[in-house]
Amino acid sequence: MKRKWAIFQFHRILVKAFVFIFFFSGFSCFGESVFNVCSFGAKGDGKTLNTVAFQKAIDTCSQKGGGKVLVPAGTYLIGCVELRDHVNLHLAKDSILLGSPDPKDYSIKTPAFKSRTSGLYVNKSLIYAEGVKNAALTGLGTINGNGDAPAFRKVRPQNNRPYLARFVACENLLLKEVSMINSANWTCHLLGCDGVKVLNVKMQAKVRANRDGLDIDSCRNVLVQKCVIATPDDGIVLKSTSDQPCSNILIEECDVSSHASAIKMGTESNGGYQNVTIRNCKIHDVGISGLAMMVVDGGVMTNLHISNIQMTRVTVPIFVRLGKRSRPVCPGDPVPGVGTAQDIHFSNITITDASYPCSITGLHEKRIENISFKNISIQFKSTPKGRPYLYNKVPFMEQKYPGGKLYGARIPAAGFYIRNVNDLKMEHISIQWGQPCNRIPFVLDRVKNAQISNISIKNSAELNSIFYLRNTSNIQIETIKSSPAKLWVLSEKELNLKKIPANKQRIVEPLPDKTYENIRFLSQQKFEGKTYRGLACTTPAKTTTFSLKTKINRPCKLFFLTASPNKKGKLNLLINGKKETLTVASSDWGWSTVHLLKPVQTHLITIKIMSNPTSNIYIAKAGLVSLNLTD
Repeated sequence: MKRKWAIFQFHRILVKAFVFIFFFSGFSCFGESVFNVCSFGAKGDGKTLNTVAFQKAIDTCSQKGGGKVLVPAGTYLIGCVELRDHVNLHLAKDSILLGSPDPKDYSIKTPAFKSRTSGLYVNKSLIYAEGVKNAALTGLGTINGNGDAPAFRKVRPQNNRPYLARFVACENLLLKEVSMINSANWTCHLLGCDGVKVLNVKMQAKVRANRDGLDIDSCRNVLVQKCVIATPDDGIVLKSTSDQPCSNILIEECDVSSHASAIKMGTESNGGYQNVTIRNCKIHDVGISGLAMMVVDGGVMTNLHISNIQMTRVTVPIFVRLGKRSRPVCPGDPVPGVGTAQDIHFSNITITDASYPCSITGLHEKRIENISFKNISIQFKSTPKGRPYLYNKVPFMEQKYPGGKLYGARIPAAGFYIRNVNDLKMEHISIQWGQPCNRIPFVLDRVKNAQISNISIKNSAELNSIFYLRNTSNIQIETIKSSPAKLWVLSEKELNLKKIPANKQRIVEPLPDKTYENIRFLSQQKFEGKTYRGLACTTPAKTTTFSLKTKINRPCKLFFLTASPNKKGKLNLLINGKKETLTVASSDWGWSTVHLLKPVQTHLITIKIMSNPTSNIYIAKAGLVSLNLTD
């Protein structure tokens, strides 16, 4: 633990050095020249389409060495415009860029940078830049994406709705003081960029469907400071929809509210997240998670520091997930293996008016490593209503979308549910409920090496236990205060239970696991001469046959991870010679299932995907599980 603490301190020094160098280093200077868009024929009457005039002003500015493209007061209707090198598109006070309501005014852009977002998620944007250096979007004006226009109300396909702003593989990019509102899709997408400052920017949207605020995707060296973001979908999101990680990210002094998650990393995690600092932020009025840290599609999530956060009116305060959804970057790519989640640190966080407990869960085959919580104060409205899972029947649901409400009201803890974690440290944790608590505050399952100290529990009159520990080892718990003064540790199969008085322990009989990880996936598969982890994405235009080994001699559920752009449909299968139909559940991606209701009499299930050239459905991964299990 001492060695890991030293490494933690070293990382903090590195992050501070990065912040100093990055924040105080300037971008390359823009030219002194000013190019007024009205001089190129633009009219701020809210009716004239000004795309050509804006693009001409931007191109001229760049060709003459750079400078400021000025948008004076007025409302300027535009379609897609592209920024260029050394151009600062500056919106004067009372100026509005209004996105065209006609999809035909948005040219299709397919970046050279390979990413899951390209084509599948989006191919149109109002403001676009690719491979640009030293560009900026500044000023006190507003960019209105016109996202509630009739043409953009249809949710699917998603790529029919343009992003408000998209920057791909750009260097030294500055976004400052502008207001970005009412996007038809994500508000601002930074993809594969290096060196970005987002300062004092406001982002706001109304409509729920995929209207994120700021998406930082596969980027390096990004500073987000003093931004106000209020969105119906996720607020600030770190993604890695490519194999390139998000790294060296600082988010500070921001105000974020969201009907989904406020500050989140995941659900696309192929490249992972490294060296991320989130501090001095206010989070409020959140429908799902206040802070969500997830790695579920491979990738490494490491060296995260979240501190000095004020959170109120939030459903799930903290959600950390190491999962195994294993979605490839693009259909046809190899399926990723299990990722890594390690060195994650939360400190000085105050949470009021929360609904559900915090959830920190890894996998049996790979645990979350080295996670800490220090100076955390949580005030819950009450414990969740309904019947909780039994401790040995909490499903993994690894194929599910990894959201903060994964276990819903059935989560069996009232404060923290922690499963499959190595090296846990919790100190100075205060938890209270607006109504008497009727669930155990702390449930630890398969936790190895934990130090828990200075815990304060209030309004636990209905409890006879504070901790439920199962399948744990080397646990040290000390200095616990509860009101009323009760402390019972229920434990199963513990080793080295330290600092807990014998009269405060109650050992119960171990409960055998009922629904834990029992999905048997292909480890690797040869397809068209190549070896893949999992089953390669295949086109149903060709007949494809593969096998799954099993020891299960009972009815089974077959899982198929599908990647089927913009189309629902069915696949005809032959499973051990019997015709079955796979109905795809999602138009974009997701898990679909086939139930084999008769007991499986063989140790080898052979699956043949029949030729179906019109289905446009792809299989990325396959697995099976006994039907008498939840997972």
